[in-house]
Amino acid sequence: MESFGQDSLPAWKKEMIDRSLKGCKLDTDARNVFASLDCILFNVRRSGKSIHLQPLPHYEVYLRTRAGSTEEEYQYVMNLSDVSAVTAFNQIVDAFNADLDHMNETQDLLALEQHMIKGFQVFEDHQR
Repeated sequence: MESFGQDSLPAWKKEMIDRSLKGCKLDTDARNVFASLDCILFNVRRSGKSIHLQPLPHYEVYLRTRAGSTEEEYQYVMNLSDVSAVTAFNQIVDAFNADLDHMNETQDLLALEQHMIKGFQVFEDHQR
């Protein structure tokens, strides 16, 4: 049975992942979880259409489900990710998801924006 982790990844893939985590204790690609909220805010403010938000994924779920990701990549990234940073990321996601019904029912763009800012801030707060 093949073992998962850093030994099964080619050097070029490790270098690519290492660059993605350079200076941060989280994979910077996971910022896309919160960048999606920025896109929603921009489009809603421009068009005036209502929002219908979906739950955000935890850090681990995002890494496992992003396009082209393998189990080996997931394990390598998780080994490099800081546990406290992952916990902080997931807490922000949990707070957003707990507020989801409220934001959808009231169209509370300010709450949406505050969750987005907190999401981006977790990357700033967890620098190497």
